[in-house]
Amino acid sequence: MTQSSRHAKKVWLGIFLIALLCCLTYTVASKMNHWWPFLPTPTNPTQSTQTGTNNAAPGQDQVNAGMDARKDFDNTQTEASQQQAAAQGSTTTKAQTVYVQLTNVSVENNILRVRSTIQTIDADGTCKLTLAHAGSTSITQTAKTQTMASYTSCQGFDIDKTKLTSGKWTVTLEYAGSNNRSGTASKEVSL
Repeated sequence: MTQSSRHAKKVWLGIFLIALLCCLTYTVASKMNHWWPFLPTPTNPTQSTQTGTNNAAPGQDQVNAGMDARKDFDNTQTEASQQQAAAQGSTTTKAQTVYVQLTNVSVENNILRVRSTIQTIDADGTCKLTLAHAGSTSITQTAKTQTMASYTSCQGFDIDKTKLTSGKWTVTLEYAGSNNRSGTASKEVSL
């Protein structure tokens, strides 16, 4: 063996040892940090390890919420079409029903809070809230409307829960607005 071939063998052996050391270092680091190929396997096959998203089939309440959202969207589109037709002068001044939605009916700190959206722009409208419960006197409150960028809402209702008996109550919101527009929304709430 010549001197240059021994030197070449040493160089190749050094390169091989460095490459082996790099592979071993990556293997240990990936095992400790759960990198590929040591990714953790999910304990729940419907749970994604990458995003934490639950990929299981939706429950019935989620299906119902989706159907309600679809109806809300369809109603909103119908109202928008009616408003566009009115703006173009292709409708008469007969009464128009607008879409009213109870966006929040909840109890916080013994206060029943009722919030809404009305799919029209109307600063001169009135909202009437009625709470009805079998065997109890109905409770009625009114509020003016307030306009937002693309919709209207009632100024909000806050009712002292201690004045309400426990059980199921029907919450009804009636909107009466300018230009012969009106709408109603109802929801049951258990107190």
